[in-house]
Amino acid sequence: MESRQLVRCAGPLRIVGLTNTAVKGHGVQVQFSDAGAGKGGVELISATNVTFSDVEIGWLSGGARDPLVPGVKRIQSFGSVFGCANGEAGGVLSLDLPMNGGVALETVSVWDDALGWPWFRAAPDQSEVVFPKNTVASLSNGRSNCLTGLGPLIGRRALVRHIVFTNHAFHCVGCRNVTVQNVKVTSAPGMAFVFEGGAYKITLRANEVEPKCAPRCSKPEPSTTADAVHFAGVEGNILIENNNFGWQGDDGLNITGLLIPAVVNSRTPESWLQIDGRLKGRIGLLKVGQKLLIFDQGLSSLGESEVVDLSQSTGRVKVSKLPSDAQRIIIAGADTIPKNVVIRNNRFHDNRARGILIGASDTLIEKNVIERVTMEAVLVPADTGPWYEGPGPTHVTIRNNRISDVNRYPAVADYPSAISAGIRLSAGYAGRVGTPIRDIVVESNSITNVYRNGGTPVFFGRGVEGGQAKGN
Repeated sequence: MESRQLVRCAGPLRIVGLTNTAVKGHGVQVQFSDAGAGKGGVELISATNVTFSDVEIGWLSGGARDPLVPGVKRIQSFGSVFGCANGEAGGVLSLDLPMNGGVALETVSVWDDALGWPWFRAAPDQSEVVFPKNTVASLSNGRSNCLTGLGPLIGRRALVRHIVFTNHAFHCVGCRNVTVQNVKVTSAPGMAFVFEGGAYKITLRANEVEPKCAPRCSKPEPSTTADAVHFAGVEGNILIENNNFGWQGDDGLNITGLLIPAVVNSRTPESWLQIDGRLKGRIGLLKVGQKLLIFDQGLSSLGESEVVDLSQSTGRVKVSKLPSDAQRIIIAGADTIPKNVVIRNNRFHDNRARGILIGASDTLIEKNVIERVTMEAVLVPADTGPWYEGPGPTHVTIRNNRISDVNRYPAVADYPSAISAGIRLSAGYAGRVGTPIRDIVVESNSITNVYRNGGTPVFFGRGVEGGQAKGN
């Protein structure tokens, strides 16, 4: 392919079963024209021994400052919030572009035309309004009807994310020994890089998530509407180095295991579990013969079992054994909890949410720059709702990182500090609390300009055993 060649796609680029191949784009720009669910993105399914490199990925009219394109779904837009007429409660969106008709509306966030996302000390206490699923605003020449909930943002510049989670720019499912390097993602109605389905031995090197105008943007602009990089339900052996991830609408890097809440359905020599209906889809993480880890609702370990049978349609799992008194439990496939991760020499910056969320064991996080992020710089969590991510990592070292301008909006109750570790349990839980997060060492980091709880830059909460902070 010729350098900087543009390829425009009306659907996803899906490759199944690619093996022993180097895919070299030579700088080609791949631009998707439809932000609808399943309509775009590069997808590698069950790729093995593959290198993917030198490609730029984005969406037509994907940037918040991009012009309108007739017939193309808008992903994100800039505007301002004004009061409703006649004293009506709520606010009116006035977008910079003269959009008309019904337009999807997922989130409205405070935006500063000089600084970007509201990471700074002077940002308002309420910086965002999340609308119910399938909300549609009625626009006339860019001006909306009165929208309940926007009142706190009156008088503010705002970024509107119309579509947050329909397509990822690069999606690797069940990939083994895959390297992604020198790939730039400029926009996406979702995340930039996603790995799931048991992925193993993944390297991300010298990639970028930045708006199309970078590094010469005259004003700040967002990149993707969700995470820059996300690993979920993977085995591990992950290397993240020398990347530049910025301006996206959620975490810079999220590596976590996935938990499955269940109820004991019958008790025989081999017992059936019923998966919680909201997360029934996670039964796809399990397979017959797989080792299961079992926890109570406080993430105390109850032992191990094995998957004997599955019913995808009903969300039921037969297991080889259960603790005698178990009723409501949490399970996880042992090979879907990531481990052996190195994150080094990266730059995470100018994004909503966290710099790094790490749920992988045997992890080294070193020599990264994390700056201008709205929440925690590094979060070491596990939870039993609503995300059910965990069960929590062991043996994590966070050292020699440079952290600044962070933590304007921490999750105060459980994760109050720039570097926080702990578990979040479901509301009303009053039972025993386990210690699944263990041996977390935070040392020799430079931490400046922490906008909430600056006097306690490192925090170890409940569920942590063996946390150490020294020399920061």
